[in-house]
Amino acid sequence: MPLALLADTGMAHTLLVRMGTDGKMLEPGKCIRRYWDRMGTYVVDVKSPDLRCRTSDMDGSKTESCPVAAGSMMSLAFNRNKDGKSFAILQSHIGPITVYIAPLKTNGDGDVWVKIYESGWDSGAKEWATDRLIREGGIFSFTIPPELENGDYLVRAEVIALQYAQTPDGTQFYPGCAHITVTGGGSTPLPKGVAIPGVYTETDPGILYKRPKNGDNSGYVIPGPPVYVSKGAGSNPSQNNTSSAQPPKKACRRRNRRRMAGRPVVEEL
Repeated sequence: MPLALLADTGMAHTLLVRMGTDGKMLEPGKCIRRYWDRMGTYVVDVKSPDLRCRTSDMDGSKTESCPVAAGSMMSLAFNRNKDGKSFAILQSHIGPITVYIAPLKTNGDGDVWVKIYESGWDSGAKEWATDRLIREGGIFSFTIPPELENGDYLVRAEVIALQYAQTPDGTQFYPGCAHITVTGGGSTPLPKGVAIPGVYTETDPGILYKRPKNGDNSGYVIPGPPVYVSKGAGSNPSQNNTSSAQPPKKACRRRNRRRMAGRPVVEEL
């Protein structure tokens, strides 16, 4: 079963609805690949092509591409309604957030998806990335690698909801894709990435997961590969990328937690 229907198709549990750069958000739907016809769904099958951009229809010809400067902060917003006027997600839908990027010309086919951001359980604050997402009005930010070569890209953001993760096929995936055109970049192409679907299995520790009764989720491992390490990470205190040697994922999460306080103030365009 690739998709699961929600009881209320007028309002989804959460949708990727907006994007922005350097703290300035665009209007809802601009440069977001359309999947509104499936807004009352989430993905449960990790082998489904819907895991890519929440739709099997990967025709992006009608989606505009928005310019984003290499090395700048990109913001994305999740909301329960496509107009962005509801709230981010139900508080019961706890879990991590990840972001992958792929060349647009691939349309997401093959081992082309590179993870550039992840945020999960914060042991210090004792909260999930989704808790922070709710507190920040559905918006989170990350850095586009400064050395990335210019061109068109798919940016895939994903909320992974773990409220039923203790049972097989209980984890809910809420992916969405944006189209961006990187400008002012370097000469570094993306490295070989992972395939989506194909990156996850049903039994990955971060997908089949029983939450401890004591509420301490510090042992949780975000699924997928390590975060890509930008060559410019050392010079940018807000950089979400980690080392090129792809260190253990625990180190990646600690570094991301230290950067959370640096999220820019969001303005409206």
